[in-house]
Amino acid sequence: MKTHEMHDWLKAGAHYRSKGNFEKALEAFAQARLALLCEMGECLSNMGQLDEGRVLFEEVLEANSADIRANSGIGIISLLAGDYNTAEVAFGNVLHLDPANAKALCGMGMAKKSNSQFDDAFDLLMQALEKDPGQKTALQALADVSLRLGKTTEVLPVLRKYQKQHPEDAEITADIQTLENSLPETIQSIAPTVHLKDLLASFRDFPDDLRIVNELLKLLHQLGRTQEVQVVRAVFMGRNPGMASALLQF
Repeated sequence: MKTHEMHDWLKAGAHYRSKGNFEKALEAFAQARLALLCEMGECLSNMGQLDEGRVLFEEVLEANSADIRANSGIGIISLLAGDYNTAEVAFGNVLHLDPANAKALCGMGMAKKSNSQFDDAFDLLMQALEKDPGQKTALQALADVSLRLGKTTEVLPVLRKYQKQHPEDAEITADIQTLENSLPETIQSIAPTVHLKDLLASFRDFPDDLRIVNELLKLLHQLGRTQEVQVVRAVFMGRNPGMASALLQF
């Protein structure tokens, strides 16, 4: 049983108490209390009350230095407070206990990034996204690091994969545009074609998504592929009669 499963600890405590095993009941209730302190610490952190949250996480760690949730809490608070060395220690504690912890890999990567250790940050953020490709925080941090290291071409496919699944995310779209604009001109000339493949795939998956359709129409127009513009318009209009005014006009 994991220490952060408060309801399980409470249930176990009630069970032991009903059986008259008060020593076991107290142990379970003590673990439930530590889990509750973590819950409260996370709430305080989200409210911006970092010092108050830190106090609760530190209380948990005094009782159990291996508590993953409390170590993560200290790491996040330290990141927010700009104390990146402490953040590295805290996330390092988590990774020692759970090397595949995606959030800790992301947190450590962000701490390394803030300490200008960009190569280490890049590797850690890539590992975090391998474990959890949907971590937007890791994606945005990786985009920034890749610009600094000149590894844009390695990161663009990762961001585009996320964009395909979340076409409405304007921030990631903006990050992709920034990375594409940073490419050398010889590569930039190839980038629209690569992006077109991604957009066509998204259009096949989401043919009624107006944002995807308009982005695809815009790119086809820029590439001078007039006939394909008409085909895409026809497909969309066939599925969505009466929405002609919502489509881009050229």
